[in-house]
Amino acid sequence: MIGLPIALGFSMLAVLPPVNARASESRSTGGATQKPAKRGARAMSLKQLIQRLVADGTDVPVGPNMGKFLGFPNGADSKYEQVEPDDTTDGLQHNVKVVLDRSTEGSEKPVCLIVIGARLGPETSSNYFRLTLEGKPALAFRFSGRNDENGRAVRGSGVKTDLDLNDPEVKASLQRELDFWLKGKGRKKAARGG
Repeated sequence: MIGLPIALGFSMLAVLPPVNARASESRSTGGATQKPAKRGARAMSLKQLIQRLVADGTDVPVGPNMGKFLGFPNGADSKYEQVEPDDTTDGLQHNVKVVLDRSTEGSEKPVCLIVIGARLGPETSSNYFRLTLEGKPALAFRFSGRNDENGRAVRGSGVKTDLDLNDPEVKASLQRELDFWLKGKGRKKAARGG
C-alpha cells in the first residue's frame, strides 16, 4: 500500500501510512466490527462526516510547513481517513481530515475540514482544499513533485501552486472530492458510516 504524500516544505514530501479502517471501526464499537454500508446507502452530511472523523479518525499532525499552506503556521492536530487508489474508480488516493483545536485539555473542537485528492506514482500531484465546517471553500492549492525509483520524494522537486476557487475545473475537482466522501461516488467498495 502507498501512503498519502504530505508536503513538508518545497523540498520534501512525507508519506502517511494508510488508515486501517477495520481497526478504527473496532475501536469505535468496543471490539465489534461494523459491516460497511451497502451501495446505495443514503448520503452522509458534512456534519456527520466531521463527527465520524472526530470519533474514529486516525490522529495525524499537520506539520508547520504544510500548516503554513493551510493557514496553521504553527501546525495543528487532525484526524483523518484515507482511501487507496486501488479502492477508487478514478485511481486517486482520497484523504479527508478534520483539523482540531485541542487547546482545552480533553477537548477536540473541529476547526475546519481538509479534503485531498492525490495522483501517486513517479510524478505526484495532490489537490488540497480547506473548507469551513459548513462546507464553504476557504483555499485551494496543488502540490506536485517527483518520486525516485523507490517511491521516495525527490528532494527539491516539490512545487506548490495556488488554485483559483472560482475556476470551473477547481470547483469540479472539489465537488468530486465532496461527492466521494459524502455520497460514496467513485468508491469501488461501499463507504462505511452514514
